[in-house]
Amino acid sequence: MNSFHHVRVALIAALSIAAASPVAAARHDIHIGYCRAVVLPTVLSGKVTYYKDDFFAALRQHQEQHQQKRIDFYSYLNQHLQLQEGGRAIPLIVDQYGQDESTIWFTFKFYFNHSSQSLRLTHSSLTDLYSDQLNITNVTGLAETSGTLSASQPSLQLDIPH
Repeated sequence: MNSFHHVRVALIAALSIAAASPVAAARHDIHIGYCRAVVLPTVLSGKVTYYKDDFFAALRQHQEQHQQKRIDFYSYLNQHLQLQEGGRAIPLIVDQYGQDESTIWFTFKFYFNHSSQSLRLTHSSLTDLYSDQLNITNVTGLAETSGTLSASQPSLQLDIPH
């Protein structure tokens, strides 16, 4: 087995335990996520951060909708954090996670061919649960752009110079 599989299994186990336990996060009236990413010649890597209570509520809803026996953060993130190159979906790799009292974060990577001059990054996490969810997304490196993504505007176009 490769190291990404081991990381995924460990993350699923740790998050399953965390999701099953009560979340004692501070109450908040805003639903917001944050993504910071960098585009290099063949990889887009970054970090996403969410309020922990919102993220686990979205995971539980996802689990119910997809009739999953256990909560699977990877299935959820794979559906809501996507990169496309020329209309082709690039596989998501989640390699780390962490949490504090009120937030949870994940680091991720997408490896692409750089055969296209543009990529499309979708960051629609939590928008299916909270209509007012905003995902602030900042991208640097070969493609520099930013936006406040929402249910009605979930994607950013990343133009890469050749």
